[in-house]
Amino acid sequence: RILIIEDEPGNRTVLRSRLADQGYEAVAVESGAQGLAEARAGEYDLLLVSATLASGIDSLEVCRRLKAAPETLGLPLVLFSNRAGGPE
Repeated sequence: RILIIEDEPGNRTVLRSRLADQGYEAVAVESGAQGLAEARAGEYDLLLVSATLASGIDSLEVCRRLKAAPETLGLPLVLFSNRAGGPE
């Protein structure tokens, strides 16, 4: 099971759909606070956190709390960005 913490609705939908297409069970939440609660309550194999969380608890704080919580300690955590890079 994979937990996606992403505040952009379109990105949440795309990520969840693509992971499901690959055979993964993915749960997506829309805020850092929801992600923290869900991660602590559920049993996940991987945590995906958007680097651009804009509302509420920011992504770095979410990662810090996930790495410190006994329920999620040791789980793989990926901080991701879907912002395109390169020259403008």
